[in-house]
Amino acid sequence: MVLHGAFALAVDIDARPDDVHAALVQGQLRCRWLRLPGKPESAPGVDPTLDYAVGVSETLRSSLMIGDARQYVERHTHVLDVVPDRRLVLSYRAVVDDVGRWVSLVTIEVEPAETEPIESEPVRPRTRLTWTEQYTFLVVTDDGADDVAHLRGGTRLLLNGLAAALGAVGRPAVEL
Repeated sequence: MVLHGAFALAVDIDARPDDVHAALVQGQLRCRWLRLPGKPESAPGVDPTLDYAVGVSETLRSSLMIGDARQYVERHTHVLDVVPDRRLVLSYRAVVDDVGRWVSLVTIEVEPAETEPIESEPVRPRTRLTWTEQYTFLVVTDDGADDVAHLRGGTRLLLNGLAAALGAVGRPAVEL
């Protein structure tokens, strides 16, 4: 049995859209926030010299301890579309202990967000980032609810890391 689904999260980040998009596609910036759980395996994680462009692929590997057992995790990403300062579309395959667990199609859109001026403070640029993920779980645990919750929670952590890497305030991601 496979499990199909989708979710969308939106987060406002106190940074310009071009800075947010750069953090998504530029290796030197992406390596500050994109991580797998655990400790990188056989490579330092994101390659800081690899910028995302259509056709680019990237593999991240890590290992972590779950109880007394070591678990190996991989993420194979392939970039499908890049619109500068606006959109990134990619697919990725998550592998745990040499078993493909899920595949996803992710669309990340960035656009200026409305800001409300605060008296005596300068108006700061703000970006609305929308992350839409369509997933197929190839291996399902029980009814799949925990798998989906894990995926959404991990995405929220990535978005928090993205804001922190920009030195920006990121509001909590909201489900769309």
